[in-house]
Amino acid sequence: MNLPLVSIIMPAYKADDTIDESIRSVLSQTYINWELNIIDDGNETPLKYEHEKITIIRNEQNMGVAYSRNRGIKLSKGDYIAFLDADDLWSKEKLEKQITFMKENNADISYTASAYIGSSYVMPAIDKFTVKELLKRNLMSCSSVICKRELLLEYPFTNRKHVHEDYTTWIRIMRRVGVAYGLNEPLLIYRLSDSSKSAKRISSALMTYNAYRDMGYNMSVSLGMTVRYAVWSIRKRKLIYES
Repeated sequence: MNLPLVSIIMPAYKADDTIDESIRSVLSQTYINWELNIIDDGNETPLKYEHEKITIIRNEQNMGVAYSRNRGIKLSKGDYIAFLDADDLWSKEKLEKQITFMKENNADISYTASAYIGSSYVMPAIDKFTVKELLKRNLMSCSSVICKRELLLEYPFTNRKHVHEDYTTWIRIMRRVGVAYGLNEPLLIYRLSDSSKSAKRISSALMTYNAYRDMGYNMSVSLGMTVRYAVWSIRKRKLIYES
């Protein structure tokens, strides 16, 4: 069987405490045809990792996650791009199951359900996730997504502050291809960050608002959509932390 090459993009900045575990979850994959591009985003001590399938790409200064992902995509060799942040983990069958799922559905972009470290809550994946649904709530955790490389070259991550860079990319791609196919198995294990503080929640809401503005919606519509998204986000976090 001719397995397509999957290029995995992992930006890394100040991730010393978690990156080894994230890399091990890649090395344990049952799917064998992959490459891992780790983008060292200007860490004080350059990252080093000796493995034939792993390449370290170094930014001389900290450029941010969007720039790093875009650079990793450009330097990748695979027809498919998968994303894994340096603090998240994959189930060992993640790539195998998801690539099979994409082939069966002739999917251009797909994602999986997400589990959370320290919680029993699982964020589900909808089989055919439309732009209309995505604008209400983002079920597509970046570390769960696999997408055809050609689409990510055409619709790169927005490299500017105060915008959810992955959210705008998913919207643009799904406007082009119609739907993202969801595999409703928690093949991503997501590590929660400390984003419960009010200042961070306000910043996240601003980034969501700017994402809608980037998509061409006017101020009043964008504000209403942001409020709707924030209500969903609060409910989700409650489920995560109370499960």
